Amino acid sequence: MARTRRPRSPRAERSLMAFGAAWSPPWRLLAAALADLAAEGVTVETIDVDADPAAAERHRITTVPTILVMAGGGERRRVTGAVSPAQLRQLVRS
Repeated sequence: MARTRRPRSPRAERSLMAFGAAWSPPWRLLAAALADLAAEGVTVETIDVDADPAAAERHRITTVPTILVMAGGGERRRVTGAVSPAQLRQLVRS
């Protein structure tokens, strides 16, 4: 008998990819909020666009900071510019 796999809930798999640069004041403000989310168990990958320009190009990043909400193996949402900690939490939960 074949087993049927239920698709996982996209919310359960949500993670954030955060693109920024050390010279960006909004990025420096956002870094603390991202660290807080990571401490709460959210998967957060931070990418410095100066250190890894190939990753920035691969994801078509033209502005920092840019936050990508990832789920199910792909990008689900993109937010550019500074966002509040509350907005970040909402991105993960929505």
